[in-house]
Amino acid sequence: MITELKQQDYHGKRVFVEITDETGDSIESKIDLGVHKNLSIEQEEYCFDIACFDDGANLLINSKEQMFTEKLRSLLKFGPNSTRFKDIFDMCYLSDLIDRDELMTCLDVFIFSDSGMKENNMKDICRRVKNTFASSQYVSRLSSSKKNWLGMEISDVLKKLSSFLEAL
Repeated sequence: MITELKQQDYHGKRVFVEITDETGDSIESKIDLGVHKNLSIEQEEYCFDIACFDDGANLLINSKEQMFTEKLRSLLKFGPNSTRFKDIFDMCYLSDLIDRDELMTCLDVFIFSDSGMKENNMKDICRRVKNTFASSQYVSRLSSSKKNWLGMEISDVLKKLSSFLEAL
C-alpha cells in the first residue's frame, strides 16, 4: 500500500513493505520517501547493494537530530492537542543517542529560524513542552495510547524528555 505524505516542509509517499522468507516468517515496515524543502542539514547516506545492477541504490536519511527536531516541532505546533503520541516515545529514545551540538543546529534551522514557529530559544521550547506535559487531558490520552513501544512509565518518559530539553 502507498499513501501520500504532505506536511509543511515535506512531500512524499509512505510505502508499506512486508518481507517474507522461505519459512513463512515475515516482517512489516514502512518507508517514507520524499523531498524536504530545507536541505541545509546534512543527511546520512545509506547504500543498498542490488546485485542485479552495477551500482547500489543510495538513499539519504534524516539524522537522529533532525528526526528529534521534527517530532519536537510537531509537539510545539499542536501542544496539548497533539495526537502524535509515538513521537514522544521516539524522542525519549533518541535523546540518549543524539549529538547535542548537531541537535542545536537542527533546532536553529527548523524551529528558531522559522518565522512560523513561536519559539525563539530553548526557554520558549521548555515552557511550551512543560505546559503540554502539564495538561491532564494530554497525559491521559498519551497514557491510553498503544504507542508506548518503550514500555516505560509515562511520568518517567515526560520527566526524561523535560530534563533533556532543559539541559540543552
